Amino acid sequence: MKVIEVPIDSLSQSDLDEVSRRLLAVDGVAEVTVMEITGQILIYCEDEDLSRSLLEQRLAEGSRPVAVLPIVELVPEVSAGDESPSRVREKPAGITGDEAVVRLRIDGMHCSGCEQAIENLLLTVSGVETAKAELITGRAMVTGHCLSVDKLQDAVSRAGYRSQVVQSRTNLFASICETHRQNERKLLRRWILACGCVFLLALSLLIQPDTMAWWWAAVSLATVVQLVCGGPYLVSALRLARYRQTNMDTLIAMGTTAAYLGALRFGGGHAYHMLMESPMILGFVGIGKWLESLSINRAVSQLASATQTDSMVLVVGQDGEFHERRVEDVASGSQVLVRSGEKTQLDGIVIGTATVSRAWLTGEVMPIELDNGDLVYAGSINEGDSLRMEVTSESGETRFDHIMSRLEQSLGNRPQVQQLADRIVAVFVPILILIAAFTFSFWAWRLGAEGIEQAWRFTVAVLVIACPCALGLATPVATLISGTRSLTLGGLVSNPNAMELLADVRDFVLDKTGTLTTSHLVVHEFDQRDGRLSAEQCFSIVLSLEQQSTHPIARALVEYCKQQTVAVHDLPVSEFKTLPGIGVKGVVGRQTALIVNDRYVADVHQLAVPVKQEESRAWLIVDDVVTGCFSLTAAVLPEAVEMVQQLRGFSGEDGRIVIASGDHLQACQMTGQAVGIDEIYSEMSPEEKAELIQGMGQSGRRVVLMGDGINDALALAEADVGIAAYGGADIAAQSADIVMLKPGLGVLCDLIRLSRKTSRIIRQNLVWAFLYNVLAIPLAAGVFSGLGLRLNPMIAAGIMASSSILVVLNSLRLKRISLV
Repeated sequence: MKVIEVPIDSLSQSDLDEVSRRLLAVDGVAEVTVMEITGQILIYCEDEDLSRSLLEQRLAEGSRPVAVLPIVELVPEVSAGDESPSRVREKPAGITGDEAVVRLRIDGMHCSGCEQAIENLLLTVSGVETAKAELITGRAMVTGHCLSVDKLQDAVSRAGYRSQVVQSRTNLFASICETHRQNERKLLRRWILACGCVFLLALSLLIQPDTMAWWWAAVSLATVVQLVCGGPYLVSALRLARYRQTNMDTLIAMGTTAAYLGALRFGGGHAYHMLMESPMILGFVGIGKWLESLSINRAVSQLASATQTDSMVLVVGQDGEFHERRVEDVASGSQVLVRSGEKTQLDGIVIGTATVSRAWLTGEVMPIELDNGDLVYAGSINEGDSLRMEVTSESGETRFDHIMSRLEQSLGNRPQVQQLADRIVAVFVPILILIAAFTFSFWAWRLGAEGIEQAWRFTVAVLVIACPCALGLATPVATLISGTRSLTLGGLVSNPNAMELLADVRDFVLDKTGTLTTSHLVVHEFDQRDGRLSAEQCFSIVLSLEQQSTHPIARALVEYCKQQTVAVHDLPVSEFKTLPGIGVKGVVGRQTALIVNDRYVADVHQLAVPVKQEESRAWLIVDDVVTGCFSLTAAVLPEAVEMVQQLRGFSGEDGRIVIASGDHLQACQMTGQAVGIDEIYSEMSPEEKAELIQGMGQSGRRVVLMGDGINDALALAEADVGIAAYGGADIAAQSADIVMLKPGLGVLCDLIRLSRKTSRIIRQNLVWAFLYNVLAIPLAAGVFSGLGLRLNPMIAAGIMASSSILVVLNSLRLKRISLV
């Protein structure tokens, strides 16, 4: 049996019934299941040879045609006690399954209390093992066994939040922007209504009408605002109370409801200023949250635009014609066409030549030229003529997809400092409610029956002015901006704790190859051994012969010959032959030429080869005469010396900068001398590197390791901060906390500066949030009323909104702050 997936694209129920009926009428179709959650129809076929064209014909009939997705074979499963395999239905990926991950987009979160409430409710669902909600991204990630999306969404809706399943290709930053745009529109409408009410009530306050009819009209207006603007907070608070949960909604609901009821109780038919309090509070809360949402949206909108992808591509058919296909339907090996100005949607190999911009990935401002066979990554912009490419990575497996996945994982993991703030916020609201109750009881006792109104106003001010939002936003907004800024700098942070730790690092362990030196060889010297040929002739022979090879040494020799100032000619080559383990051979012009290694010249020509393990050599032999020797080595990166000096500035006088490499001692010493590093460990195994990291960390100091090879993976996992160098092995990137998207140490230095500025801003945010609540709550509670300092609830709401805005604006400085 096989299953065919068909997208339903928001079909009506009548259309679904009609499509199901038509499909079931096809011979060979056993069952049709509609999966509204995943937006697809699953067609279970008994006939393995069922005609695809017949299904397409049936699906094209009716009021709304749909397109067939690629056929997915079901996975056989052996039933208990039965030796024959039985076919079972394949569960939709990410929806249900033995080990599933479900990502939900959550609408309505606006404080860290919302995060905790959603997580606690999701954890009550059967099969859920972990649940993480993220305020800034507006998403929740749930892992577990045999998860039911319906039950997960029901759990979220019980707390008053709306949710929907996140599809695999949903852009993270675009999703954040869309969530905040919807929130902005909703908050703006409420704010306009609240402001209109405040204006009319203020007008009433100036006119001072004496009729009760005017008073009840004002009460009706305030009631509308209370229901429309304050109702969502009250409903959310009541739903959370059913599950013994609290959040910012609880305080807003209690404060505004108390202000509204107080106006009715103490207004006496004429106190319009008291009726203004609840709408004014809701207006301040609304505009504060609107500015927060707007600021976060602006912070990621540029990156959202840069990383936005399309859902359709042009595929080159066997007939040479172009056909538009969904990205998910394009298989590896297909040829696609990318028109000028469009983005590549998949990774692939260039066919012909191309000019592309990959600023989103490497930060390179200028477009780069790509030749036939070069790799082009998804998200690159075609700056030249139409680009044809062969797909190498399907949807969901591109480098872009991996980067987005790791970035989403990073934003979903909370730094340790945020976890501390969240624990404080979790008990903040219940404690504050107790403080408000104590405030009312104390002032009611102190002032007696005549002071009940003032006691009530003190209580409202306490409920309104306290702001766990400032505490909850202190870290995640700064972490989000830091993560997006690091991506534009060329570093993908997959562990948010890494940036926190990087700010305190004093010891640096650097691999040699790919970190301090280029990962490819370059010629640094040519020694001419025979005078019968000129240098020009030698270079021409080498260029002509090595252009036939793709070996790394061949590419280095060709590049070196092209850079010579003498005239180098491309000569005809015949009888070209690769000598495995030795080199290459061919007839160039009329001369027989070989380019070989040390062992060949030592064995065949009895030549004494110098022992220099830090370099490789290529020998040119023409007509059986050793003509010259090319010395090759991995070149030190141009900026390595300056960057090492900057690392010394970060490490301080007692810091250590170490080279730890599996290469030979001479090669490591030569690199160390070139960049100014004296402490060198050579010929190290992966286990020895990990032991070195452990030993350096025993003193309690933070250690950074930057490497690029498979042999670095173990040590990268052991380091406090593991950094995978650009272009390194995949296993090294998987083990690292930070992956470099650009070559060189310059990115590391920028990330260290960014981490230190991020830590400083987070500390500023937390200090402000703590001090604000410590000072504001006693002021609102009337502690300083003996000095004539009494806080109006409306002013308290304005101060509360300002505290959150200040935290967000301070975090936004990271977007443009100088890293010099």
